[in-house]
Amino acid sequence: MPPGPRLTLLIIPEEGGRTYEYKIPRVLVWVAALSGVALLVVLVMGLHAMLESKELARRVEHLQRDKDILVEEVQRVDQLEVILNGLQASNAQLRRITAEAVGLSDSESLTRSPRVGEQLISVVDRLRYGRLRTVPTLTPVRATTPDYEGEVLVYRPPAGSLVRATAAGRVVATSMAPDGDHHLRLDHGNGLFTEYAGLSMSTIEDGQYVQKGQPLGLSHPWLGVRFTLIEDGQQRRPEIGELWL
Repeated sequence: MPPGPRLTLLIIPEEGGRTYEYKIPRVLVWVAALSGVALLVVLVMGLHAMLESKELARRVEHLQRDKDILVEEVQRVDQLEVILNGLQASNAQLRRITAEAVGLSDSESLTRSPRVGEQLISVVDRLRYGRLRTVPTLTPVRATTPDYEGEVLVYRPPAGSLVRATAAGRVVATSMAPDGDHHLRLDHGNGLFTEYAGLSMSTIEDGQYVQKGQPLGLSHPWLGVRFTLIEDGQQRRPEIGELWL
């Protein structure tokens, strides 16, 4: 590009003929170049704005969809709340019916049925306040008919049968006799304990909390599984089909 305020543009035909020469001011060239760059920038910005507009429209659509889903969930929560209130009312009625079935009521003294005639505060408390998971209502060994040895239930299942917790509680004692007989003691609260003996192995440790029906170990090959129910320091006779088991 020669120095000077103008640029020379030559147009020469290939097959000869007249040659055209144009003198173009350099400022005009710069203006044209800047205009082209500005036009390109405007096009890029317009394209970017169009893409952003489409993205915003897509986000608005998703937000509207999420809003509709949220409204449906709120309606479901309201329906579940109504159902829950109904279940709570039914639960309270069921507790009253259960208490009446075992001869208990708010106005009566907290006593056992006439068959035993002793106080049963812990069981009444569990029935009234819904802590039924801590009431021993499961048999420690399934599909086995027990025998009584005094106040102790004795099960004689096949060797290696699963022994489970009759109620939720905390393991407060574990021991093992020389013949491999494992002894376990669970605290269910309010002075209620259960003891398990005749296990060839134990799967729990002292201080561990167990849930109702949780495996405690396996039955001994020749020793029967012995289950003892203790309340307020005294052994109770678990009655199958009654409140216990």
